[in-house]
Amino acid sequence: MVFTVVGLLVASGGTRVCESRAPGAERIDWAGSVLFVATLALLMFALLEAPALAWLHPVVLFAGFVGLVVLIIFGIVQRRTSPRSSSTSPPIAPPPTRTGNEFPGDGRNNWRSAAASSKASNASSPAAAACR
Repeated sequence: MVFTVVGLLVASGGTRVCESRAPGAERIDWAGSVLFVATLALLMFALLEAPALAWLHPVVLFAGFVGLVVLIIFGIVQRRTSPRSSSTSPPIAPPPTRTGNEFPGDGRNNWRSAAASSKASNASSPAAAACR
């Protein structure tokens, strides 16, 4: 009963929420999403079922092996997905970018200025103004 009420509240609230997608947002990385979920499902299945079935049970070994293979494929797919290319979607975990003149331990915290400028640009968008 509680889940039904919560589901109805979420469904009715979804019709009243403004669009939150950025105007220049890129496509979803479906390949990376599917591979990541498959990796988590297979590895978690292997880890959770191993105590009950035994660590050397064929099902546990197969799930663990396939989970590791899918994890490697996920890494390859994410490496090949270029965030600068318009024909492909951005990767789930984009590689860190540096301008070349900063050192990771120099204490400048360059990510803070990038986050602040991103918030400022989102706050001034027409979509954000319509939802206020």
